[in-house]
Amino acid sequence: MRIVYFGSGRLTFKAKLLIGLMLGLSVALLTLMALLAIGMLLFLLPVAVLGAAIYAFLPKRKTAPKRPGEPDVLEGQYRVVHPNDQDRLPRE
Repeated sequence: MRIVYFGSGRLTFKAKLLIGLMLGLSVALLTLMALLAIGMLLFLLPVAVLGAAIYAFLPKRKTAPKRPGEPDVLEGQYRVVHPNDQDRLPRE
């Protein structure tokens, strides 16, 4: 990139053209990004609303009601294994 020095303090036509081109490209890029964001919003918002509505109307899982005084107990046969019992532990 070249550094351009203007000794008189007035901008030449070429400098004004470059500044205008930079401003124009910046405005065009910002406008494009804003239009893309609005387009994505207009597409994704209905998809999200439709997905939420479908999820709300899907049947829920039926779980057994839990009684408040009942402890959580898994029934089965259990045995206590001591860590020093190497013959009963599974091999890694």
